[in-house]
Amino acid sequence: MCRRHVWGRASLGRLMDKAAAALGRLRIALPWSGVVAPALTCTFFALLVAVCARIAVPLPFTPVPFTLQPLAVALAGLLLGSRLGSLALLEYVLIGFAGAPVFEGGTGGLLYPASTGTLGYLLAYPAAAWIIGRIAERSSGRFVALLLAGLAGLALVYTGGVAYLVVWLALGKHAPAGSLFTTAVVGGVMPFALFDLAKIALAALVARPRPTGRARGARPSL
Repeated sequence: MCRRHVWGRASLGRLMDKAAAALGRLRIALPWSGVVAPALTCTFFALLVAVCARIAVPLPFTPVPFTLQPLAVALAGLLLGSRLGSLALLEYVLIGFAGAPVFEGGTGGLLYPASTGTLGYLLAYPAAAWIIGRIAERSSGRFVALLLAGLAGLALVYTGGVAYLVVWLALGKHAPAGSLFTTAVVGGVMPFALFDLAKIALAALVARPRPTGRARGARPSL
C-alpha cells in the first residue's frame, strides 16, 4: 500500500473522529440533543449525496450518467447504520422532490421523474442504505463483511434502476418491446458495475473500524 493512500485514509479517519467528538459535544450543549444530533448527521449525509450527484458525467449511449452517489449511499449505510442511513437518504429524496437542486446535474422538483430514466435508482437509495446498514450492524466489521453489505445495497439500487428504466424506455419508445430488459441492463448496469464495485470497496475501507478505542457502532440514534 502506497504512503499516499495510507496518509489519505489516516487523514479521513482523523476527520471522522473530530466529527464524532463534535457531535458528542453537541449532545451535551444543546437541549433536545437526542434529536438534534441525529438530525444534523442525517442532513450532512443527505448533502454528501447531493454533492456526489453534482459530479455527473453524461454518457452518449445511455440515459444514466456516471455519478459518485453509490459511494455516498454506501457510506451512509455503513457509517450511520440502517435507521439513520435510510433516513438520510429519504431526506435527500424528499428535499429533491421539494425543489432543491440536489439530483444529478443540479436538478430537482416534482417534474424530475418525467425528465429522466434514473428515477428507479433514486427511489431505491433509502432501502439500499437500510439494507447496507442492517447487514453491517450484524457483521464482524471486517472489510469483506462490509464489502458484501455494500454489494447487497448496490444490487438493490440496480434492481430499482433497471425496473424503472424498462418502464421509461417503453413509454418513450426508446427500445423495441422485446428487448426492453436487455437494453435497460446494458445501459443501466454494465457500464457502471466495475466503477461501482470500486466505490463500494472504498466505502468499506473507510467504514472499517480502526483501533482507536472508540466502540464501533456508537452512532447517534433517534
